[in-house]
Amino acid sequence: MSKQLDYYYRLILYALLHDVGKPVIRFLWRYKEDIEKDTSVKKAKDILELFLSENIENMFGKKHEDISEAIVNHLLGTSLGDNEKKSINDTIAEVDRFAASERGIQLKEEVYQNVKELWKEVEERLDKELDIPYRYSHHIVPMLSPLWVLAKTDYLGYVGIPAYLHCKAGKWSVDEAKRKFAEFFKGYMFLTRGMEKEFIESIVEIIKSLASEELWFPVKPLNLRTLSELKALKFLEAVNQSSYADVVFNLINGLINVKNIYGSSIRRGAIDTVLDVMKNSTALVPSAIYWSLLPDISLYSHSKLVAAYTACRQLSSKVRWLVIDANKIQKFISSPVVAAAASRVIRGRSLLVELSLDSLSNYALELFGGLTRANIIISEGGTLDLVIPDLPDIDARVAKLKRVAKELSKFLGSELGFTIAVSEPFKIEQSRFHDTVTAILEGKSADGGFWRVLEDMRYKLAVAKSLGGLDEEDLESEGVVAREEDVVGFDAITSEPITRVGTGVSATGGHYALSVELNIKDYVDEIAGVDKIAIGEVLSTATHLSLVAGTTARGLLYIVGIHVYRKDQNGIPIPAEDTVLELVRKLCESLHGSNRLYSSVIGTDVGIVPLEPSGSIYILISAPRGGGTIPLYDPQELMPIAIGYLLNVIDNLKKVLFEYINNKNGLDIYVDVEFINMPYISTSMNENLITSLKKLIGKGIDVAIGTRFLGSYHPAWWVKETQEDVGKLVLADLDPYEIIAVAKMDIDMFGKVRELLSLSPSRFVTLSDLVNAIVSGKVYAYAIDKQKSLAKIQKVLDVIPLYAGGDDVTIYGKWAQVIRYIVDVLKSIRDALKPLTASIGIAIDRSTAPILMLYSRAIEVLEKAKKVKASASIDIEAEHLSLFRCDGNVYKAVDVIPLEPPSKFYLMPSDVVSSYNLGVIANILDVFQESRDRILDKLTEFEEFKRDLYLLAEIGSEVLKTIRRSPDDRCRALKEFILYPDKMLSLNILYSYTWARRSEELNKLKDILKKYNLDLLKYPDDIVGKTDILEALRVLLSLKPIIDLVILALRRKEAVEPSDFVQTRS
Repeated sequence: MSKQLDYYYRLILYALLHDVGKPVIRFLWRYKEDIEKDTSVKKAKDILELFLSENIENMFGKKHEDISEAIVNHLLGTSLGDNEKKSINDTIAEVDRFAASERGIQLKEEVYQNVKELWKEVEERLDKELDIPYRYSHHIVPMLSPLWVLAKTDYLGYVGIPAYLHCKAGKWSVDEAKRKFAEFFKGYMFLTRGMEKEFIESIVEIIKSLASEELWFPVKPLNLRTLSELKALKFLEAVNQSSYADVVFNLINGLINVKNIYGSSIRRGAIDTVLDVMKNSTALVPSAIYWSLLPDISLYSHSKLVAAYTACRQLSSKVRWLVIDANKIQKFISSPVVAAAASRVIRGRSLLVELSLDSLSNYALELFGGLTRANIIISEGGTLDLVIPDLPDIDARVAKLKRVAKELSKFLGSELGFTIAVSEPFKIEQSRFHDTVTAILEGKSADGGFWRVLEDMRYKLAVAKSLGGLDEEDLESEGVVAREEDVVGFDAITSEPITRVGTGVSATGGHYALSVELNIKDYVDEIAGVDKIAIGEVLSTATHLSLVAGTTARGLLYIVGIHVYRKDQNGIPIPAEDTVLELVRKLCESLHGSNRLYSSVIGTDVGIVPLEPSGSIYILISAPRGGGTIPLYDPQELMPIAIGYLLNVIDNLKKVLFEYINNKNGLDIYVDVEFINMPYISTSMNENLITSLKKLIGKGIDVAIGTRFLGSYHPAWWVKETQEDVGKLVLADLDPYEIIAVAKMDIDMFGKVRELLSLSPSRFVTLSDLVNAIVSGKVYAYAIDKQKSLAKIQKVLDVIPLYAGGDDVTIYGKWAQVIRYIVDVLKSIRDALKPLTASIGIAIDRSTAPILMLYSRAIEVLEKAKKVKASASIDIEAEHLSLFRCDGNVYKAVDVIPLEPPSKFYLMPSDVVSSYNLGVIANILDVFQESRDRILDKLTEFEEFKRDLYLLAEIGSEVLKTIRRSPDDRCRALKEFILYPDKMLSLNILYSYTWARRSEELNKLKDILKKYNLDLLKYPDDIVGKTDILEALRVLLSLKPIIDLVILALRRKEAVEPSDFVQTRS
């Protein structure tokens, strides 16, 4: 490595770890004051002393800067020379100064000492005001959620049914919220004007007002268990649950592993691995508390941003914002039009989207100067935001990235597109939060702020997406991707056209389309399911790769990414496509003993997913399937069992790469070993794995270790052909489920929330990091927890978490389980991300319905729910609608269902029907019981009242039809909704007659409904002299969706309850 490159990566490492001493210093204070008392304290003390070769008592009194420097020096095994140290410190300090301004206090030298004295008064005041058993200090204070600003800008006033009733849904003003947000950071203005008393008062008041709100995160390492249990708490509760001992142990243990693997050789892979250590250990650690108005910026996010800016500043005086956006994702994922193997294709295509974005981002990092993953600032859903240097030949490099993205799209059949947008160059100084806030407070223009850069990017991205990813060449040919004469067949599962390239059958630009012949039928049966695809049918490249990915995604434990580049004649990196093709062939032979992309030869499922146009190969390794027992899905339990499979793959990879690079020069190879749902780098790593990785590094191959939160759960059955048969594990497909559902969840007004937080780059990044980790972690952890619970009674969770990332969640499976799952997961997500709300769309149909149609219907009803927000809409054969009271006797028609009972964080009108929510439906369909005898207990209560339920549903349908004749849904008197009195009269008579004839049954049903806080107005007792039949019919109307789903469940119980793990076909 050249000295220049060596300095470049050392600088980035120091920038990333410039504040790493903060959690250590806080642990030392807590240790000294005996605040933490569990066994983790001794573990943290011992490992810290081991790493720094110093007794803990000698560390007391040191500054965090001293600890940070000592940690980096021990990591590198050497200290910096004076000149290099000064150069690095000056560079980092310049960048850090801009990021640190986001605290709200600009620490210029002339005010530093003054603030230091004033801060003591702030702490003394807060000690008294908060009435807690600890003093308000840096080692006590937990992390404040950056979403606190929503609680202070009336976000909840613009979501949900109350907002919809008053025509306010979605009309939350970001401009007004920005002004209110800025008001909270006027403390520095008080300082500059000598208003010291006001400075102290402003800080005390805002922290005091937030301390009693459930907006604080306990300081903990970030792992699947933490994410599963994570809630936003009140200040003192978060303080009591914090553990800096656990943070320090994970942090130092991870850095020890980094040192053991990389030694003093610091390249991109080492820094990416350190970044993963930082994410796992400091994502819930506040960056600053001293001199900070609010501790709402994550240390990980702040450090990542400083490292990204530092790297760019070494290559250019200006930076740019780059966005890689995957579009047409939903169409690509939901493409199956037949049930055969649809579940695997959907699951596999979802993973293909993630891998494609990962591949393009890796290439972008290589293309724009050998950047590290710290420069991937935002990763949400199908969009990646990167900060890149403004290189002299930036236009040529962006053009290469766009060309590679286009070729990758063609390779995958052109259904999945990628849009690349890049901002105009700007200086880092323009992103300074303090200047933006000051301008807002003084009523001046803040046009130069970071938020303006993002606003311009949104415009550029919208323009680029409006072209559908087409360039001038495409426009000249009217955007035609494949011509009729090139089409040689249609995909057996998606009916997408497959085109000819040269000779033979191939996907456009690819080499992996399959024409199913007898000699590969066994292979196709393995990846698609036995006899799902017939001889003579054709699979496109995208479907073939989707089946490989979808099969290995069940219990996925590791993803090994290999990225290969070479330089063109101008020295610009380009994907080494020919090399990738050759490496794929050699890896298939080495791992599978054939040219097939999937096998279980080494004892577990291993799939190879090549993405040649972008220079990447992904090896997917899933958990062993076991023999007759329900597979484990918890990575913590699986890792000790399955590490040998990863070692086997790494050894095969070494053999292939070593043979290849001995004969080839000029290649840059980057290997990324990702552990699924487990921060393995912060555990006690396997010594053989460390040795294998060091051998790769020794051959000049860059290596990184990371963590990816990903849905690894997929239902599987142990299938026997006869009672005497041994049986085998079979991945579940949709067709046996009879009735299925697709559920989509989307956070409300998240675009506006991002725009508000974009005033502050570090808060913006913190928000993205937290939302992404919390949403994906909770969705996937829930599946693991539920399957472990059901395994005790030999049952299977029939739900597949297809995708969770950013503000978007998609799951599918047996319909009743999908409803229970999405309700529970949403509650868990909202418990952590208060006060954010979300909307849900659910489509229910027979399993024979094309998944594309079902998926599209889920999107349609989600859009309906998003108009109201904080609500759900369900697409079943029967419609649903409620009449909610606006004011007094004025009502409005609403065709969504509330999500949960009314609360502080879920506002609802004062109306009896406000309690008729999706949570009630999930509660009645209580399918996740740990006793076989109790499954469907609650549903069974309704069994003897099926006839009554049908009668009520029919009356509700007639009421709905009558109201649907109304020309609009404006608020008005209840009786004015009824335009046909003769029809209403017959309904009145029918309702009272039904009660007269079946009063005994309906009274019992009424008692059951009361258990769920539901009402059914009895005639005449609840009506005569108290209200009228119209009110009874209105209540019944809101009850109707619950009744409809109970009827559906009673009709087909087998389509509701969890499947048996062991199944016999005959």
